[in-house]
Amino acid sequence: MPRQHQRIITLNYTSFLTLGLIGSTIGPSLPTLARQMDVGLDAAGGLVSSLSVGYLIAGLTAGPIVDALGRRPVYLASLGIQTFSLLSILFAPSLAMGMLAFFLLGLGQGGIDIAVHVIIGDAAGQKRGAALNRVHIFFGLGGLVGPIVTGYGLKMLGNSWPSFASFSLLTLLILCGVILTPLPTRRQASQSAATNTKSVLARGTFWILALFFVLCVGVEVGIGTWIFAFLSKGLDAQITLASWSASGFYLAITAGRLAGSKFAGRQARDVKLVLIGLGGALGGLLLLWTGGMFSSVWLFIAGVLVVGFCFGPVYPTAMGLTQQRFPSAAGTAIGLITAGASLGAVSIPWLLGWLLTHNGLLWSVAAAGMFTLILLSVGVAAIPQRRQKQSSTVEF
Repeated sequence: MPRQHQRIITLNYTSFLTLGLIGSTIGPSLPTLARQMDVGLDAAGGLVSSLSVGYLIAGLTAGPIVDALGRRPVYLASLGIQTFSLLSILFAPSLAMGMLAFFLLGLGQGGIDIAVHVIIGDAAGQKRGAALNRVHIFFGLGGLVGPIVTGYGLKMLGNSWPSFASFSLLTLLILCGVILTPLPTRRQASQSAATNTKSVLARGTFWILALFFVLCVGVEVGIGTWIFAFLSKGLDAQITLASWSASGFYLAITAGRLAGSKFAGRQARDVKLVLIGLGGALGGLLLLWTGGMFSSVWLFIAGVLVVGFCFGPVYPTAMGLTQQRFPSAAGTAIGLITAGASLGAVSIPWLLGWLLTHNGLLWSVAAAGMFTLILLSVGVAAIPQRRQKQSSTVEF
């Protein structure tokens, strides 16, 4: 790989590291941010809602802009917004200012997410599935390190200054690196953002892929959200064991993406990886259901690890295949799909929680299994089974 491309990819990996760091820091930081803004913890939850709105708007706008103006402007602007918003959070004197800062943070993170996916796909070519799995490994590493940094700041200073300040500095360094790195330039896109959006939305393939990612993100987030309650409430497991199992789920996802980066290659291998991963996840959910049926905590935990490992490579690999389906409007397609997937992240976890509360563990796990079976069926229809013509008309 040319040295210039290696530098670009390194910057992209580090960018995704910051997304994981920041995402895993927000939850532990909410109590101190509530005190800083002189509001209750319930009101501080509005900060997370503002973040989600910003992320959603980025998905709807950043993708088409990426295709119309190029990858570099969106990447630079998003890094700058993330740097500024992290510093703004530290000095936000009120909930209103805090919500504005978190909205900007979501906007910046969403733009980084989309730009990195497209840039990595451009640089990696036919091996984009493996490259995107590696990108998401760094997100997972950030998710593991973030709470440690935050916990240290809370213990030493009683606030989240060390985490938000250090993450802002890291983002600023990445921004400088992107400014100083000559990114390859290719022919400017000939269509406007509005035209690209209309052309993507007019294709039936897009809507099938959108449904795929709604289900994929919804099931993964739903299981991760309710693992602790499944074990502690549904199976009366010890709180410590339930906590470690929840962490184990995300470790298994990261391990799955590491394995995916080794297996993924050209399109045929990527298709197999997605479908095999979904099949394995379905088997893991069967283990969860069996563990719940026979009140076996350890069988349930084994199912948690299998589901996490098998789900791990599905999202990044499928995102790479999506880019192959829309070579001339990759940013638009990825942005719109990312925005739509947020619907799954909200609705499916809520439904699994409702079933757990009102009908019990087995019903909730069975619903997750049903969604995964539908996801596998949609995947067969959505994931391309033949080679797509490669495009060389993208601009970084």
